[in-house]
Amino acid sequence: MRPSIIAHRGASAYAAENTLEAAIKAFELGADAVEVDVRLSRDGVLVAFHDEGLERLAGLKARVRDLSYSELASIKLRCGGRVARLEEVLRLAEGRGWLVVDLKEPGLEEAVVEALRGFKGEAMVSSFIHPSLLKVKELAPQLKTGAIYTCLPVKTVQLALDAGADAIFPRRDLTLAEVVDEAHAHGLKVYPWVVDDASEVRRLVELGVDGVVTNRPDVARCALDA
Repeated sequence: MRPSIIAHRGASAYAAENTLEAAIKAFELGADAVEVDVRLSRDGVLVAFHDEGLERLAGLKARVRDLSYSELASIKLRCGGRVARLEEVLRLAEGRGWLVVDLKEPGLEEAVVEALRGFKGEAMVSSFIHPSLLKVKELAPQLKTGAIYTCLPVKTVQLALDAGADAIFPRRDLTLAEVVDEAHAHGLKVYPWVVDDASEVRRLVELGVDGVVTNRPDVARCALDA
């Protein structure tokens, strides 16, 4: 099976990350899936946003959790677009591809599981916060989950299994052949991030990864089709 192309925050090399425009662009450029970060607004709306605060993307010294969704939606992001609701991303993805929903803070599990119940496509929940993955599995055992790593723990695969995960998302430079082989031996998929160079895509595919997370889905598509 051909490795999947997962667009990191959408096609974030070409449109403002986590916006609807980035998701649309990702599918236009050949992505199989879109990864979207999720946080909660002050009034309990799940929004697609990576950072805790708004300074990097909007130049505002405010936190996502301290603003209502209507306030967030009124903010013009520096690179264009606006803050989207997870619900909007789900509707956009239906019939186009699958989704990876990345939990950026604890306490989102029930709301995200509920949001995904009505999603007609395939979805996976990922997080650096491995206890959140366990909670997701308790709430929805059928929902796929992925454990993200920024470093390479001694027991990478075992930690993912302990979290009840179905996949691991290791940093690309930490995606070693032995890690891929061990993960596959335990039934785990492997999706390294973030891979924007064609030669690196090909190197990782030779290791047997199941897909790559990229800001440039067109580059990954060309590398896979070469």
